[in-house]
Amino acid sequence: MNKKLSHKEITSREIDDLIWIANSSTSYWHLDTKTLAKSELTQRNVSITEQNEIWRGWDLSIERHFEKLDASGELYKTEADDIIPFTFEQKILIFSIGPLIMLRRGFGPDLITLYQNKKWRMFKEKLLLLSLGVLLWLGIFYTSYSTYENRRLSEIENTDISDWKEKHGYD
Repeated sequence: MNKKLSHKEITSREIDDLIWIANSSTSYWHLDTKTLAKSELTQRNVSITEQNEIWRGWDLSIERHFEKLDASGELYKTEADDIIPFTFEQKILIFSIGPLIMLRRGFGPDLITLYQNKKWRMFKEKLLLLSLGVLLWLGIFYTSYSTYENRRLSEIENTDISDWKEKHGYD
């Protein structure tokens, strides 16, 4: 941007503005403007110590502002956070390996982080997908175990034990 101000414009500015101009980047204010601001501060008898105190006050107020935003959770919240859901591939992955994710707490932002950052849509989606994934795997394990047990019992039932009965005198 590199703004350039005339001497008249500089002399009409307040001390806070002059301090801001004098200490800002040359990418924003032209070097001549920064020099004029510094000389105007010197003419107004504003010492470097006073300038530093004002600058520190700004830093502290900015820090306090960011601390408030951080405490309220608004610092990291953007409009896009509530709009962007998981992609289809991510949903399939979360659904299919749900129990492993629940045990390991891996795969991307976990539930606690999503909840703390108030990403409600992603939190609800991930919770639902993890729950359905766990239910799916429990169903698969139950079905496979009951099938195995039924086969084992039917094999025992259908085994011919007549030779054993004769040998041990049960016949």
